[in-house]
Amino acid sequence: MTNTARVIEQVIEHERQGALLAAYDLLQTALRDEPADMVLRHRAILLLARGGATDEASRHYANYGLNQVSDHEDIIALGGRLLKDRALASIGASRLAFARAAIDKYRQAFDLRQSSYPAINIAMLQVLIGDFIAAREGAQWVLSRVPIASCDYFDWATRSEAHVILGAGDQADAAFAQAIACDPTNLASRASTLRQLEILGLALGQDMSWLQSHRPAVALHYCGHMFEWPEDSGAIVTISNSLRAEMARHKPGAAFGALAAGGDLLLAEAALTQGADLHIVLPFEEEEFLRCSVAPYGAEWLARYRECRRRAASFRIYLPEPYLGDEHAFSLGSSYAMGLAIRHAQANRGPVRQLCLWDGVASAHIAGTAIDQQIWCSTGLPQTIVDFPFALRQPSIAVAPREPLIADRRPRAILFGDVSGFSRLSERQVQLFFGSVMVSLAGILQQEEFSPELAEGWGDGLHLVFASVGKAARTALVLQAGFRAMKLEEHGLPGDLALRIGGHYGPLTPMTAGITGAKGYVGVHNTIAARIEPVTLPGAIFVSEPFAAMLALEDAQGQAERCQSGYVGMTDLPKSFGAMRLFSLQAPW
Repeated sequence: MTNTARVIEQVIEHERQGALLAAYDLLQTALRDEPADMVLRHRAILLLARGGATDEASRHYANYGLNQVSDHEDIIALGGRLLKDRALASIGASRLAFARAAIDKYRQAFDLRQSSYPAINIAMLQVLIGDFIAAREGAQWVLSRVPIASCDYFDWATRSEAHVILGAGDQADAAFAQAIACDPTNLASRASTLRQLEILGLALGQDMSWLQSHRPAVALHYCGHMFEWPEDSGAIVTISNSLRAEMARHKPGAAFGALAAGGDLLLAEAALTQGADLHIVLPFEEEEFLRCSVAPYGAEWLARYRECRRRAASFRIYLPEPYLGDEHAFSLGSSYAMGLAIRHAQANRGPVRQLCLWDGVASAHIAGTAIDQQIWCSTGLPQTIVDFPFALRQPSIAVAPREPLIADRRPRAILFGDVSGFSRLSERQVQLFFGSVMVSLAGILQQEEFSPELAEGWGDGLHLVFASVGKAARTALVLQAGFRAMKLEEHGLPGDLALRIGGHYGPLTPMTAGITGAKGYVGVHNTIAARIEPVTLPGAIFVSEPFAAMLALEDAQGQAERCQSGYVGMTDLPKSFGAMRLFSLQAPW
């Protein structure tokens, strides 16, 4: 095995584990020994593109000289993909310019082997620029080359796209159905095809309602009142039958929620009976949750909890802490589960719904079933409410925290950023950096539309705190765009400097610093955000799953501009901080 092959093998393993920065660093090390290795260069750029750093990937593509390669289909097609991504992220004249450039690049790749992958991309991009005659000719060619006897998902998905371009909706419908039959559990590929078909249908003004039958099953958020195990267990049977009937009607593929005694557990059981993947989301440490929300309501609920826990597809704890008497913890846990359900539906381009066992009584608290129902209602997304029988209402059981909070906390969005390559600057360049780069970034943060509640900096580092995840996401994207727009060489700085930003969402405590008297925020969630930034790819924005979930919820409520958040993977954080699911934040398409 050659050294390049060994490196690529290790890179692939890192990618499988979600360690994109480790994979990227490995490639950069290998490239220092073999700077002209095209395979290593191609993989490094592909890694940046997959991590959401499209502009950084495009810059490397040019700097590595890959834009001059004329005899390697994959390298040329990668250039087409980068230009296509930028076209889809642009509007107006910029979209047309990027789309035409992408067509030229894909055509170079096509000319080498006349394969269907660059051909269908050319046809799609021709639709986007309004060259419908050429697009239809390309689609006809694709249909003549992709085998009908194929059992490959992508062959049939390609045929479906070609039929849409030709206006043959029934044939596109049948081809997409065949693609799904070839690989029914591959939701990621299906979502990518759905997006492609939606873009084509919109550009062509076609009725794409037939896509509904090919979308994945509904993603469900569930919630319900807690109550003690009744003396008459027949009441449990009655409620369970009602909930199972609703589950059978909606047929969820995934269900997200907690496992408190009463409504939560009955809903989770009903979801499992329907065959849904159960994704458990607890607000804090499991033993504390059992002590507060399950055990006091009866031993029967504990047994049911353990069975649901055993059968769950995934298990999450939002706050890595015991119950501290903070009602925000329950509210955050519920909002996290709602955001996960919405993001799951967005990522898979499928439907989403809430199923709520509720008595219809409003609440003055900040957490509970009534609040969950109200939050979901504010999104305008589909919702089903099952009446809660008043006969089962029980007085709430107060459980005292073992370690009560000493101060109030507030949920906040947190960003940490730094500049890759800063440590290599000379003394003169450091001075130039602060006089240009940091002044420019500070100017962005001073704009009223961003205005973080806290903005601190040291060296090349940034620490920002926001009340809204949507505002934090928007600020991160604008900071990245502003940094990329700077002509660093004109300021006497290396052109390979890149801003990277890590984001998280969690409760922080407002404090006044004992030494300086400055106001700020403290808490372990600052530390979590700080640990995400070092594993972020240069030029990218990586955020935690709570950040991505809350962004999806705020977007559904109309409080945030829609952004793309692609899954990076379960990533080990530095300083033995454990692993965390990370997502790359990108501008909306």
